[in-house]
Amino acid sequence: MILEVDATRIDDDFGAPSWGIVCRLDPDSSDYYLMGIYNDGESFISRVQNGESNIVLAEARSSDVVRGRSEVNHIRADCVGSKLTLYVNDRRLLEAEDSEYASGQSGLFVRNDSDNGSFKTNVLFDDFSISSP
Repeated sequence: MILEVDATRIDDDFGAPSWGIVCRLDPDSSDYYLMGIYNDGESFISRVQNGESNIVLAEARSSDVVRGRSEVNHIRADCVGSKLTLYVNDRRLLEAEDSEYASGQSGLFVRNDSDNGSFKTNVLFDDFSISSP
């Protein structure tokens, strides 16, 4: 499946919150893939097991493709077979191969990655769509 959304960060926190797209979520086991970006413009694809362990499958340093606060970032996640591809603003940033999860639900996420939980972020999502490859 191909998932797309427009995402706008609407606050000023400088922690390490991330946001983006969830694919292949199994609600019974809390297993899924996350594909998204951080406040500083870094991007990632990761596998979450049992809702806790986060295994990074691919990551990239900050990119000028990722727009800053109050600007819209168009995020696209292709979950096709074992290939996971993340696009931001129509540019492919990351790709990973993983066959751990073959199917599941889709959605969006905002997550606080700071150790002390003091940072929070607010993201406005718009025009979420799901299509077949």
